[in-house]
Amino acid sequence: MRRLIVLVCAVLIAVAGSVAAQNTIKILTPNDDRCSSFIAAMDSGQPPLTVTALGGWALGFLSGVAEGSNRDILRGESAQSVMSRLYVACKRQPNRLLSETQEEIAAALITAHH
Repeated sequence: MRRLIVLVCAVLIAVAGSVAAQNTIKILTPNDDRCSSFIAAMDSGQPPLTVTALGGWALGFLSGVAEGSNRDILRGESAQSVMSRLYVACKRQPNRLLSETQEEIAAALITAHH
């Protein structure tokens, strides 16, 4: 019986810890999926790590496109070049959705590596 009580307590502690941890996890997507938000972050002079964290999903998106298309669309691209490409595209249409802009970039990379 004592073992059962200890086991139940251990499970409760583990579940409580898991729930507490879930409250601190944030999904790494932009809160405002607009190019204007990305431009503001890039122009703000924030430390590079902050800007990279904001646009890091873009690199992940392109990695997923590369995997799904079986094309090495990121060959010759650096994180900085992808961020610059996204910045330039966003400057042209600041009110556009960042995700739409990223899809356009992915299509261009696929075409270039066809």
